[in-house]
Formats: sequence, C-alpha cells, structure tokens
Amino acid sequence: MSKRVRPVRRAPGALRQSEERFRLLIAAALDAVITIDARGQITSWNPQAETLFGWAQEEVLGRPLSETIIPPAYREAHERGLERFRATGEGPVLNRRIELTALHRNGTEFSVELAITPMRLGGATVFSAFLRDVSERKQTEKALRDSEASFRLMFAHNPLPTCVYDVETLEFLEANEAAVARYGYSRDEFLRMRVTDILPSDDVPHQLDLLTGEQLGGRHETREGRHRRKDGGIVDVLVASHSMSLGGRRARLVVAEDVTERKRADAEKLHQSEERLRLLVASMTDCALFMLDPEGRVTSWNTGAERIKGYRAEEIIGQHMSRFYPEEDVRRGKPAAELVHARQSGRFEDEGWRVRKDGSRFWANVVISAVRDDAGRLQGFAKVTRDITERKRAEEALRDANTFLDSIVENIPHMICVKDAQELRFVRFNKAGEQLLGYSKDELVGKNDYDFFPRREADSFTSKDREVLEGRRLVDIPEEPIDTRQRGTRILHTKKIPIGDEGAAPRYLLALSEDITERKQAEEALREARQEVERASHAKTEFLSRMSHELRTPLNAILGFGQLLELKLEGPPHRQSVGQILRAGRHLLALIDEILDISRIEAGRLPLSPEPVQVSEAFGQVLEIARPLATERHIALQSDGVTANGRYVLADRLRLQQVLLNLVSNGMKYNRPGGRLTLTCAPAPGGALRISVIDTGPGIPAELRPRLFTPFDRLGAEGGGIEGTGLGLALSKRLVEAMGGQIGVESVEGEGSTFWVELRETAGLTAGVPGASTARPAGPPDARRGTVLYIEDNPSNLRLVEQVIAERPGVRLITAMQGRLGLELARQHRPDLILLDLHLPDLPGDEILREVRGDAVLGRTPLVILSADATPGRIERLRAAGASTYLTKPIDVQRLLALLDETLGGQSRT
Repeated sequence: MSKRVRPVRRAPGALRQSEERFRLLIAAALDAVITIDARGQITSWNPQAETLFGWAQEEVLGRPLSETIIPPAYREAHERGLERFRATGEGPVLNRRIELTALHRNGTEFSVELAITPMRLGGATVFSAFLRDVSERKQTEKALRDSEASFRLMFAHNPLPTCVYDVETLEFLEANEAAVARYGYSRDEFLRMRVTDILPSDDVPHQLDLLTGEQLGGRHETREGRHRRKDGGIVDVLVASHSMSLGGRRARLVVAEDVTERKRADAEKLHQSEERLRLLVASMTDCALFMLDPEGRVTSWNTGAERIKGYRAEEIIGQHMSRFYPEEDVRRGKPAAELVHARQSGRFEDEGWRVRKDGSRFWANVVISAVRDDAGRLQGFAKVTRDITERKRAEEALRDANTFLDSIVENIPHMICVKDAQELRFVRFNKAGEQLLGYSKDELVGKNDYDFFPRREADSFTSKDREVLEGRRLVDIPEEPIDTRQRGTRILHTKKIPIGDEGAAPRYLLALSEDITERKQAEEALREARQEVERASHAKTEFLSRMSHELRTPLNAILGFGQLLELKLEGPPHRQSVGQILRAGRHLLALIDEILDISRIEAGRLPLSPEPVQVSEAFGQVLEIARPLATERHIALQSDGVTANGRYVLADRLRLQQVLLNLVSNGMKYNRPGGRLTLTCAPAPGGALRISVIDTGPGIPAELRPRLFTPFDRLGAEGGGIEGTGLGLALSKRLVEAMGGQIGVESVEGEGSTFWVELRETAGLTAGVPGASTARPAGPPDARRGTVLYIEDNPSNLRLVEQVIAERPGVRLITAMQGRLGLELARQHRPDLILLDLHLPDLPGDEILREVRGDAVLGRTPLVILSADATPGRIERLRAAGASTYLTKPIDVQRLLALLDETLGGQSRT
C-alpha cells in the first residue's frame, strides 16, 4: 500500500491549531459551524448555526448537542458514537460529509449535510461540525431521479465540471461541457478514462481510500482534493459527490469546483494573520512575551521583554531563563520546577521577585504555557511576564490602610457594627460594641437582631435598617433604647449609613452608636434642676413684685404728702425739712428701683429697646439733669460736643441715660470742691465708640478697683457722709453688658478717675429723641373742669390724691375702695378720667380695665393705672390691654397734675 501524504506543519502546535481552525472557519463561512467537546456539549455556535436551527449562541453554549439539534429517534445512536470515539479514538462519520436529519428549535425536522472533524485544542479533543441545509438539494436529486431528461438538461448546463462514474470500475460514464472545458479532455476521451486518471499520482492511494469510503458511506459527500488537467496542470478542487443510478449501474455524480485561487487567497490570509500576530507580539510593551525551548533557553524576545528586563534580543536569546530569578530561587531549583510543572500541567502561574539586567528587582506575575505539536510532542514554552510592582505596593498600602482602619474602628469608644444588606446579619463588630451588648464577636457575627433582642425591639431595628437601605441615605436616630446582656436597657444615639458602590444597590449597612445613657440621665437631672431654678426665679419675681408694691405704697404717702407740703410751705426752714424728707424718700425709691433692675438683669427679664442714640444729645440731656448738683458742689461740667456730634451708638436710650447719670453723679459726689468733670467720645477698636466720664477727684487705690462693680460694696465710703447705696456701678455694668457693650475704669491716685463705656457705633436716624409732649395745656390750671374717679383701697393713697386734685378746684373727685363699686360709679357718673389701682380686695385691676374697655359708654374714657407694681412686663401687658398711661407709686405729684391738665384740658362731660 502506498504511503499517505502527511499535511505540512507550518507552525508550532498551539499557533498551528489556532490558525488552522481559523482557516477552516473562513473556508466554510457559508455553513453552520458548531464545536462540541468530547462529552457532546456545545462550545461554539456561529451565526449561520443560529439562522439554521433558531437557537441564539448564548442559549446553547454548554447544552448537549443531542438535545439541541438531533431528533429523538437518532439521539441514542449519536451517544453511542461519542462513546465509541472516547473508547477507541475512531468514528465512522469523522472527516466525511454525510447527510442526516436535524431538528429545528420549533420542532420541525429537515435534512442537513454534515462534516465532523476532530481536533486537539489545549490538550483536549473537540469536534467541529459543518452543517448545511440540503432540503432543496434533496428535492433536486429527487427530481433528477424522477426525470432523466431534467437530469440531462441540468447536467449539461451545469457551469461547474460535472461527471458520472461507475462506483465499481471507477470508469467515467458521462462528462459535461464544463468538465471538457476545464480539464482539456474531449467527452470521448473522458468516457475512456477512469477517475484515477485525473488524480495526481501522489494522491491516488489516499484518494482511492476516500472513494471506497464514499461507496460505503452516505449518499452525499463533500471533500477537498487535487485534480490533474490534460496539460499536466494541478488544480485544487472542492468535490461534491452523490450516489445515483444510471442505466442500471451504481454510479456517483461528481461536481468539482476549482478552488485554487481561493486556497491561494486563504494561504495569503493565513500568512498575513501570522505576520500580524508576530507584529502584535513584537509591539507589546506592557508585558514581556517570549518563547523558550524545552530546556528553558530563550528563543524569541519582544519589545515588552526588553523594556521590563533590560536585555536586548541579541543579548538574551540562547540564554537560560534562570538568569531572571534571584540567586536564592536558583539555588532552590525554582526555575526548573516551574518548567516541570508547566510540562506536566500545561500551564504554570506564579508571583514573585524577578531580576533585571541591572540587578534591580521587581515583583512579577509569570505565566508559563507548554507548546506542543499536533502529535502532543513538547516544542517549548510560551512565557508571559508582567511587572506588577506598583500593584504590589498598592496592595500593601491598601493592606496597611485596612489595618490602620481596623485599629481605628476597634479603638473608637462607640459601638460600630456592619450588617449585610440582604439578610441583615452582623458581619463586623468592634470592641466597644462587644462591651456594650455583652456578647463576643463570635457570638454576634452571622446572627441578626432577632437572636439577641426582644421581638418588638428587633422589629424596630429591622424596619429602620430597611428604610436606610431602600432610601440609600443616612438616617440619624437621636434616641434608641436597646436591651443589653449585663447592663440593662441603654439609650443610644445611632447613625445608620448604606454602604455600596456608587449608583449600585447597597451591599452593607453601617451603624455607629454612641451610648448616651449617662448623658440623658444628666440632662434629666439638669432639666429638673432648671425647673427648680425657674420655680425659685418665679418665686423671687413674685416676691420682688410684692416687695415693690409693699415698699412703694408707704413711700407713695411719704413722697406724695411731702410734695404737697413743699408746694404750700414758704419759709426756708420748713422747706428745708420737707426737702430732707423728699430726698430720703427718693433715695429709698432709687434703692428699690436699682435692686429690682439688678434682679431683672440676672433673671434675663429686663426689656431693652436698642436703637441708634446720638451721643451729643445723650450728653446734653445728662448734663442738663446734673447741672443743679454740679452748681451746688461747684463742679465744672464739660462736654466734647464736637467729637460726639453726629455719632450714634446702638443702645436702649433710657438705660444709656441711666448709666451716664450714674457715672456723672458719682463723678460729682466723689470729686474735689471746685473740680472738673468732662464727658468725651472717641472711636474704639472693633467698630465701637468709647464714652468717657473724667473727674478730678482723689482717684481710686489699685487694691480697691477690683471691687468697684460689686453690689453694696462702697469701698469704705459709708462713713464719709456721701449718700449712696453701693448698687449704681453694679447696675451700670450689668446694663452696659446687656446692651452688648463693656464698662471699665482707669484711675491715678491724686489726679482722678476715668469711667468709660464702649458700645457699638451705628448709623443715625432722622427721628428725634422721644419724650413727653411739649404741647402746653390750654388755659390756666384753675380753668380745668371735669370728674375723676379714683378706685383705690388704701386710705393714705386716697387722701394723697384728694389733696393733689384739690390743687385743681374745678375738678371733682369720686372715690371707690372696691372694684365693683368703682364700675357702678363709673357707669353712673361717666367720669372724664379713671385712676385705677391694681390690687383691690374684690376684683383685680386688669379685670376692671377689661370691663371698662368693653363697655359701650365707658370704652373711650381715659384710664390711668396708679400702682406700686413697676415690673416692665406688667406695664407692657396693661398698656396693650388698653391703659392710657401707667404711673408708678410713689406718685410724682407734678406729673399727675400735668396729666390732669393734659387729659381734662378745660373740658368736662359733667
């Protein structure tokens, strides 16, 4: 038997297999191409297969072929064939084209032409199946069998060379015009020839075997081969043969397509593909890709290898790969061991230190793959090396960062826990969490809330967790009770945060919980203490209000009758005595007012009305009030009006005047006879103005200055004969600070003292300084006419007002010592003015005010409150309720007379 021609090996095994497979796929691009492994499972499925069988590639990969395209009746035979191949390596249908019935996805069966080729790929056997729908061709063949005329017509006009030969003698029985034209033989010559006469002599033995197989095989076969023309030229052909009967003889119809040019083009494409692959390998710079012979010597070297390892190709080709390893690895035999592993397993992968030409080391990822030929013989190794030093450093940095983060998490004094987003099971707990709950990490991790807490509590935790995960946002829970194993119920401040990749669903839930139990207990204690303080403050306020009323009531009689005596007495000795009484009363009244002001400031209840106050006007008002005392003590008053003019400070107008009067009064009282007192104004840092009161007194010793602003501390002046309460400076300090300013002192013993106040400077307003009306009542006092109703239960206060009103002979006074009686008298007499005390035995004064204002007749009657209750809150409430004016006791007689003159104005309803 002649020797068979073996196919030429054009490249190493792995590359040869890849390129050969690529060539076969290109050659059969019009067919459905399916690849299966030795178990019969589909591993590839081209677009023509999708069109032919109705299955998409992603649906069939991994499915058994028998369950996908083989009808149920033939599946058992298919499985037996696979079993036989696995056992013997042989199969009757391999490397041949056969016809069989296939199954479409929709359940219909149709005829296909099938060619199955076994291949070795990656050390394993796979089968490539080429399938073509031959339904139409079978119909054609049937038509040919049924109609000889039709066959002859088609045979004669087929553009491809077509012949018929006897399968037993291999003699040609017919040849068409295309065959005559292609091969150069006449029809008569063909009919005297055998099939072997058009085969190259080298191919005859192999082709005879194929021809015999065709006779024994299916009705239709397709294969590639070579034919010889009459002129000796050899052409590549694709031969399709079909069994038939012609003139009662068993025959085969052969159609030969000249594929010489196509095969030449395929060979060129293969060469170009190999060249592209070579260029691609050479151009790779991010990894070293080179070949080794079976002993481990370098046989190829790309640009990436030169860049990473530092060797040029001419320096390293032929050298053993062990020179890339550290000496300690070479001594341990690591390079040889890697080759052994790759030879046995087909592939070896490792990470470790490698050495460059200059001796420096880098951390590398190395893959060594064994390269074998079609017969499985080792041809060498393909080695890929990547420099991953930076990745290694990044991993180490990440590991260090994670260690650092773990250290932080473990040492944070608050509980930190992490749950998985799916089942809300604990996956992380820190030490503080273990200590708080009383469970170890081993007990907690893998469990959920229901394993440790009462159901209602666990339901609450779970509901809040789901809210956080679904909302994908942080949720702050200010107070969250939790039952612990050993410490009872604790109160936590918890923040829950969803953790996950940006835009993706959260993977974890992070909870940070601070135990605020002790803080809450302290807050509760503070709240109770604050309530106690507020109760005490309220009691103090009530006491001060009552004290003010009780002290002002007798002072009202003292100062009121004193003022009346002063109006009637003419002799100097008597007037001096009455003046002494009035000064003492006013001193006591000032003491009461200052004590009340300090108490209001301390309680935060002193009402202030900050507004722009012109400094020069404030100076003028204070100096005008202080001038009589200055004249009496021979003190020269001065004001730097030029500097102060046009400058404003933000302050309560009346309280600023109170402070300046206090400082000016002190500056005169403690000055030397014939001394000087000056008011100045100058800018201060931070946008403020400094108002200074400068005296020429004896000065204040340095050791006494820290006590200047202490209530009731007069610094030893009690025995000096100078009147004072020791409250003026303390009250001034609190008033200035309440207005957002500062107060201080500078003093030089023997020269004098400077008390200064700093307040924020501001822009001025066009409005003038508010004050009492300057309109003069019409007519002389004796012309006043009208009726006044005074509702008061204190006899001395009644007598005082009676004597004051006696100064206006035309005014009639009606009195009532009870509230209800006062209302009846008001409705009967319809007075022109009502004077009302607030503290009556039967009705409160504010209720009487509401009755009057709600009365259709009395509603417009002026009503003036006369009361010793001088708290600002009370005054504001009653003014808002309809009181025309609020006069505090002790009564200022001149002010009351002016009020009568202004209200009555010479008119009367009586």
